[in-house]
Amino acid sequence: MASFALFTFENRQANMPEKSLAGFISDKAGRLLLKFRNKEKAAKINLFDEVELCVVNAPYSVGEVLSGKKDMSPLIERVKARYNVDRCILPRSLCGRGGFGQGDTGYVFEFSGQTLYKALLVNIIKDVFNKKRKSICDLDITIVHQNNRDELYAIIEVLSPFVKYITVATGDKESIDDEIAQICCNTGLAIRVTSDYRSAVKSAELIINLAYSNRPSINIRTNFKQVVINYGDLGLEQVSGEGTVINGIDVCIPPKIACMLDKGLFDHYGKLELSEILLSHKSGCHERICGVLCDYELATRLAGEFYRNCYSICGYMGRHNMFKASAF
Repeated sequence: MASFALFTFENRQANMPEKSLAGFISDKAGRLLLKFRNKEKAAKINLFDEVELCVVNAPYSVGEVLSGKKDMSPLIERVKARYNVDRCILPRSLCGRGGFGQGDTGYVFEFSGQTLYKALLVNIIKDVFNKKRKSICDLDITIVHQNNRDELYAIIEVLSPFVKYITVATGDKESIDDEIAQICCNTGLAIRVTSDYRSAVKSAELIINLAYSNRPSINIRTNFKQVVINYGDLGLEQVSGEGTVINGIDVCIPPKIACMLDKGLFDHYGKLELSEILLSHKSGCHERICGVLCDYELATRLAGEFYRNCYSICGYMGRHNMFKASAF
């Protein structure tokens, strides 16, 4: 059975104003009482078959951890020993802070929600372009590639059963030509590789961006008919024009699952992040979540669990705010 812990925290601020004498005495008495009770509260929930969640209420705030006033390491070790969990998954706000970092035993920070966002690529495309009365197999798609070849090949693999033709715009054309030729041979896809970003983007209906803002030479100018799914971090100054930009998704957790979760979890974990944690454990692929690479097998497993368990995409993060697919 997979068993993991999530954490809630107190709402008090790390830097409180000066207290009166009465307040000081009250706090002192409270601290003395804590010595005679458990330092944390915890509850176990059987979420799915073979998946157990332990929700731990930490007796301090996130701010106190970030400021260094509280060290979570003793609590983590106590939770692992007392509640027999395989791993403790902390909120992303604590990643690399509070005296511990990614890779420490019992700490897992890989659950950002980005892997689930990538796993749902085909579903996002269908949702958006169905509203435009366009089939995914007929779309003119351009992938803007920077230097992560594995990510490029993974995205092509995820798309390959559904599309006919892909253009790859890259500054690394010579290095990927052989691998792309092999992919075409294996899948039957037609893939054009070009270093001319401008022409590749201009003709596309859908642009999948894998580039990052440390490449100022990459600029995507869109028209009102185009859609950009942004898996990189190009800012507004590098993705201009009237096209629709999708920078992320909002998901709806089904009521039958949401009602089992401590409400305090939603104060510290985003819905996409929580969904990725829960679904990856249910599908048994939690060890493979790394926030970057999402190949066909991982995408299929996560997307399958997403819809089998009645999750849904309820909105998209645009340039400045959220919108629904019905906006198309």
